Amino acid sequence: MGIHDLQPGETSRCLSCREDAVTLQNVRGRTFDLRDEDDLVFDEDLKIPACGNCGEIDVRGAALRRFSGVLERLHAARKREAIESFVAVIDSEFADVPRQSWEDMLGISHGYLSRLQKGTRNLSTPLEVLMRGVAQEPTQALRFIAHSRRLPSALAEYLGKRPRRPVG
Repeated sequence: MGIHDLQPGETSRCLSCREDAVTLQNVRGRTFDLRDEDDLVFDEDLKIPACGNCGEIDVRGAALRRFSGVLERLHAARKREAIESFVAVIDSEFADVPRQSWEDMLGISHGYLSRLQKGTRNLSTPLEVLMRGVAQEPTQALRFIAHSRRLPSALAEYLGKRPRRPVG
């Protein structure tokens, strides 16, 4: 009997560690990585063959399509959250700075931020990292970026108005 013929309560040999420890297990709550996103927490019930010894899973057919679909949804949600956090911060803390200044600072074309918000463009990993940094520590992120490129005047003026945080 193969691991894809398992019934609840049965075990099979793991193809990775060779232990007789593969059972049908629910992967809800288990974390997975997908491309550039780490620790996506699987949030649906799905029973698949998984090794209780080494953790290896083996997913095929309809279960694979569902498994992949859930991870893709979680991946997209994490990207949307990065965009939404960034926009919330720049809209609240930098209301007088035009969006074009932010797009210039990010190195993206004018209007691209709106397309990201609408979901007509995909957020790249480097841009996501930069947006998350700005959302978490806007002033510090701008100071850091200012070391490698000239900031648009509206953002440079903003930094000039803010007192520096003491280090330490």
